[in-house]
Amino acid sequence: GELHGLPGGGVEVRQSHAYVATYRGLQVIDVSNPGLPTLVGRVAAESEFGVQVEGAYAYSRDHSQLTIIDVSNPATPTVRGRYEMSYAYSPAGWEVVGSYAYLAVPNAGNPIAGLVVLDVSNPDSPVRVGNYSTAGYAQDVCVVGPYAYVITNYKNFYVLDVSNPASPDLVSIAEMDRPLYDILCRDQNAYIIGDPGLQILDLSNPRSPRLSAHHQLSGNRISVSGHHAYVAVEGAQNGMRMIDLDSTQPTLSETARTETT
Repeated sequence: GELHGLPGGGVEVRQSHAYVATYRGLQVIDVSNPGLPTLVGRVAAESEFGVQVEGAYAYSRDHSQLTIIDVSNPATPTVRGRYEMSYAYSPAGWEVVGSYAYLAVPNAGNPIAGLVVLDVSNPDSPVRVGNYSTAGYAQDVCVVGPYAYVITNYKNFYVLDVSNPASPDLVSIAEMDRPLYDILCRDQNAYIIGDPGLQILDLSNPRSPRLSAHHQLSGNRISVSGHHAYVAVEGAQNGMRMIDLDSTQPTLSETARTETT
């Protein structure tokens, strides 16, 4: 089914509800009947650049702040707290794990940039507890256990030990061929998309990731489900590409073009 009129900046599905980030705020949609999605709740919150749901809370962001929203009752989402970011540019990528939010913050004029760690254990009053400055624009981050993996548009792949979130510690830096845009960690693998294409890193030794597979398709965003990677491509080749990850050499299996106008 379809539900119109909700210009979205991101969506996350938890059980029978979809949480849609829009410039109008966070929208909660009941998708228990896939053929008839129903808007059940909304809240005016800065959400146009994405949403992540962790437990009873949704975390959304816009240009200048991270907002924490109580979604324990999907029909009445309620803003609990905000973290204002007085940076030249807002965070690029981010991830919430447990009591901490990890933000990838570009360093163009920012007093605090690279990896920024927030303590969100008190949803009413999130606070910054640590950071690690990277070279170049930090683009995205994923966290697995005690390690944070940060990519930059300067072609760097950082491995940071965040076992003490107040003091992230550099473990290693690897230089890739070209700028990197998006990273997703699943099942001891990191999936990285950028100008050099899709790169899959084996994280079984998290202190020393190893390139295990590569596909030449470049893109901007990536999602992984089952044995497939879904890559969003902008520009002349606008659309979505599906890559089969079953074999040792990933292969392009499907293409879905989207309208450019």
